[in-house]
Amino acid sequence: FLTGDTFTAAQAQQMGLVTSVVPAGALDEAVADVVGSWCSASRQGLSETKRLLNADLLRHIDEMGEQVAAQSARLFASDEARAALRAFLDRRR
Repeated sequence: FLTGDTFTAAQAQQMGLVTSVVPAGALDEAVADVVGSWCSASRQGLSETKRLLNADLLRHIDEMGEQVAAQSARLFASDEARAALRAFLDRRR
């Protein structure tokens, strides 16, 4: 992830970045299936599950927020970061 290399959907699944991979032609149906399952689920159940799953992340952000913000500001102001952003923007043109 740190190198900027691209990878396939199958590789993303192997790495645990996605839970399922479908051919492009089946994407709309797969999305409809997932959204349909959410729509038929208990709103309270979904809300509480989301709250539980996010609790550790939010606590970590609260604990480390100022440190991460300072680090990000320092890193994004570096010559290396500016060069990487320039290279990225040049590729998009």
